[in-house]
Amino acid sequence: MTKQKHILLLLMLALVVLNAPASETTRYKPLEFVNPGNRRLLQSDAGNFYFYRSLPEKSMSLTVNGMESLQIRTVSTEQVRKPRVIVIVNRQRTTYDLKQSAKSGKLYVYEPIDIAITGRPEKIEILCYDSQFYFRVFERIVPKSRPQRLPNLQVLEHGGIMLLSHNSHSSEYYSFEPGQTLRFNVNNKRTAVLYVRARLTDRSIPVFDLYRNNELVERVELSTARTGKYNVAGITHLTIGRKIELPEQDGSAQYTLRPVSEHLFIARPVILRD
Repeated sequence: MTKQKHILLLLMLALVVLNAPASETTRYKPLEFVNPGNRRLLQSDAGNFYFYRSLPEKSMSLTVNGMESLQIRTVSTEQVRKPRVIVIVNRQRTTYDLKQSAKSGKLYVYEPIDIAITGRPEKIEILCYDSQFYFRVFERIVPKSRPQRLPNLQVLEHGGIMLLSHNSHSSEYYSFEPGQTLRFNVNNKRTAVLYVRARLTDRSIPVFDLYRNNELVERVELSTARTGKYNVAGITHLTIGRKIELPEQDGSAQYTLRPVSEHLFIARPVILRD
């Protein structure tokens, strides 16, 4: 196999996996009838299961306590002109038409019937007047989706990203200025610190307000002392840094930095290690 064909095969396999239907993650648990009659074995790709028919002139029942969704599968030994099955829940009858979908050996296979269980019945009954039909009921178990874990830090709003450099190292900072806030979330009960600097254009003091969940935490003033070790491209005079410890989180909290003075600020929130 050439290298190009090998790559093409891998891409095709990846597409098959990505496009696999979500229903493949659904599991089915076979249930047992309380009073079954004769049985027939169906061997298929979905598994090998016995299917049952009822005793003459009787229905088959099964316990469904706490179940929410069932699937009824059907096979027959002969073709029937208008096949039907009756499902009885709380003495209420519902008739379903059966549609043949395949044949396996001497058995005719029909499309499954999905039924949602409401009203918390203790049992249901399966009734079919044609003795050629055999049934098996499965509990349909859909995996519960796991809640997505939020990232520890979510930056929601800023004026742009600037690189603060020191020797051969650089760090990303988020800018904010009058008319543009910096807003971010700290999630998952994590703690964080905030490093802030400002651009100096005169002797005025850089001031901004720090909010937590829309409530003012403190008004922060930065020093007008200039740094000689750190620099940002496009900024001539940069203040020394100010470190602010953010409160511990019970869950998640949203922080907003809102300028008070006419300065350009840069800030970097950092999640602390446990």
